[in-house]
Amino acid sequence: MKRIVNNIKNIVWLCTPYFRYGKFFLILTILVSLVYGPVGDFIYVRYPEMILSALAESRQFQNILIIAISMSALTWINDMIPSFLYPYFTKKQEKINLKVKKEIYKKVLTVDYKYIDDPEYYETYSWAINEYVKQTYAAKDFLEDFSRYLASIVLLISLIAETSPWILVPLIVQMILHILINLRINKNSIDRKAELNPLDRRLNYFHRLFYLKDYAGDLKATKLGKFILKRYDVTGDEKIGVISKYAIKTAFWSILQETLFVVTEFVLVVYLAKSIVDGNIPEVGMYMTMILAFYRVYSKLHELVQVLQRANEISLNGENIKKLKIKTIPIV
Repeated sequence: MKRIVNNIKNIVWLCTPYFRYGKFFLILTILVSLVYGPVGDFIYVRYPEMILSALAESRQFQNILIIAISMSALTWINDMIPSFLYPYFTKKQEKINLKVKKEIYKKVLTVDYKYIDDPEYYETYSWAINEYVKQTYAAKDFLEDFSRYLASIVLLISLIAETSPWILVPLIVQMILHILINLRINKNSIDRKAELNPLDRRLNYFHRLFYLKDYAGDLKATKLGKFILKRYDVTGDEKIGVISKYAIKTAFWSILQETLFVVTEFVLVVYLAKSIVDGNIPEVGMYMTMILAFYRVYSKLHELVQVLQRANEISLNGENIKKLKIKTIPIV
C-alpha cells in the first residue's frame, strides 16, 4: 500500500507542469479518455444485440436500417473526437514541453557552484534534463490510460449486472486471480532480469576481449584464449539455466491464467444458455451482449494491469528527477 501511495504522489508531482501551464488541457485529455473508450465499448457490445433482437422480432427492414445508421453515426462521432482535437492537443503539448524545459534551465541558474563540480549531481542533472519532459508526458499518458480502461471496465460490468448480476461472481473472481497472476508474472520477469544482468555483463566482457584488436592479439599469443572460452561456456550454461528456470515459471502462470479464463468462459456460456432456455433472459440478442462484454472486460483488464505496471517505473524516474529539485534554490 505504501508503494502505491508513493507512486501516486510521484505521478501527480510529475504532472505539476500541466497544472501550471495547461490545466484545461490536462482535464480535457482525461475527459476525452473517459468518453472515447467507454462509448466505443458500449457500441461494441450493444450493436450486435440490437440487430439480432430486431431480426428475432421480425421487425421491418427500415427499423433495422435506422439502428444501423444511428450506431454508425455514433461510432463516427466517437472516433472523430480525437482527430478533431488533435491540432489543439499537439500544439498545446509542444508549448508545455518548451515551458518545462525552460523551467529546468532556470533551476540550473540557481544552483550553488559547489554542486556543478559534484559528479554525482551533474550525472543526475544530465539525466533529468533529458528525461524531465519525457517523464511528465508519461505521467500524463498514465492518467489518460488509467481513466479510460477503468471507466470501460466499470461500464461493461454495469451492463452485465443490469441483465444478470450473478454473472459478476465468476467474473470478479476471475478478474482478481488475473491481476494476482499478472503480478506474479511481472515479478518473475523482474527476478529474471536481475539474475541475467551479471551474466550478460560477463558475456559482453568476453565479447569485447575477442572483438577488440588489442585484446584479441594477446589472446591469440597466449593460452588465455582457451581459458576465456571455457569461462564463456560456463557463463553461457548459467544463462541458459536461468532462462529455463524462469521460462518454466512463466509458462506455469500463463497456463493457469488461460485455464481460469476458459473455465470462466464455460460457466458464463452455460449460465446464459440456461437462463435463456428458462426465460430468465427474454432476448436472445442479450446473449451476444454478455459474451462480448465478458471478452471486452478481460481485454480491458489486461490493458489496465499493464498500465499499472508502468506506474512503478514512472514513479522511480520521478524520484530521480526530484533529486535535482532538492539541491536548487527556489526561483523568486
